[in-house]
Amino acid sequence: MKLSVIMPVFDAEAWVGEAIESILAQTLRDWELICVDDGSEDRSAAILEEYAQKDERISVVRRAHENAGAARNAGLEKAKGEWLIFLDSDDVFAPRMFEAMVEAGDESAADVVVCGEENRIIERPVESVDIYSRWVGWAWDKMFRREFIERTGLRFQEIRSSNDARFTYSALAMAGRVVEVGEKFVDHRARTGSLERTREKEPLCILKAIERIRGDLVESGLMASVAGLEEKFKRWQVGILYWHLIAPGLGKGRKELYGAIEDREVRRKVRRLIWAKRIKRFMPEKVFNTVKAMRKRAIKG
Repeated sequence: MKLSVIMPVFDAEAWVGEAIESILAQTLRDWELICVDDGSEDRSAAILEEYAQKDERISVVRRAHENAGAARNAGLEKAKGEWLIFLDSDDVFAPRMFEAMVEAGDESAADVVVCGEENRIIERPVESVDIYSRWVGWAWDKMFRREFIERTGLRFQEIRSSNDARFTYSALAMAGRVVEVGEKFVDHRARTGSLERTREKEPLCILKAIERIRGDLVESGLMASVAGLEEKFKRWQVGILYWHLIAPGLGKGRKELYGAIEDREVRRKVRRLIWAKRIKRFMPEKVFNTVKAMRKRAIKG
């Protein structure tokens, strides 16, 4: 089998049918769809069973509610395809997505395929590019060679949010070759009440992801052997923490997250970014840019 599609589903009755229909419309036909119902309380499980009865390529795994990371891992254990892709149940996918990504991965002998960027083959990406600024740490726009994932032992973190960051960034760091396909195949939709908008319930998930990603870099020897990687990682760490602190959905969890940042240098840089954003709201852009330039000159001495 060429491709295993793994889709965690939780209370997505209004969306999952459209997602599956876009998978059924794919020009590549050699795939299996493993739908993991993560304890849905609506009609999601019934909808999945209806599709499974109509198409033998679709199977349903039902489990008690945990999180999307645990659901993806459950689907991964059952996957048989040469390639793996992890899709969200509220997204829609262009008909050529599977065919184009599998073709690019096979022709380039890559470990990871990324859609939405320029057409390019990148050898040893952790050494040749800044993986943290070039790619976002989510899984839904990427395809992974199953042999590579099994060899590295990578799995999703079983946490409420940011559970794909470790899997994605560690895969990109360990990959021998990544190929980019210059097309955007995914209509990514963040529905009201989705995890992207409800981080307040467990605000420290991103810190758990950062810690695990760093651990992978250290354990693999990459942090010590790749020049400049520590600096790139820390720069990403500042940026992702800043984004989480200002993003919708964190609410009262902002104080808890900020207080849990142990690295004093990272905390200081995050604080600077937050204050710069607040000041910019009340200061004319020309004045803000002038003050920013003066501050840079002062810091350089």
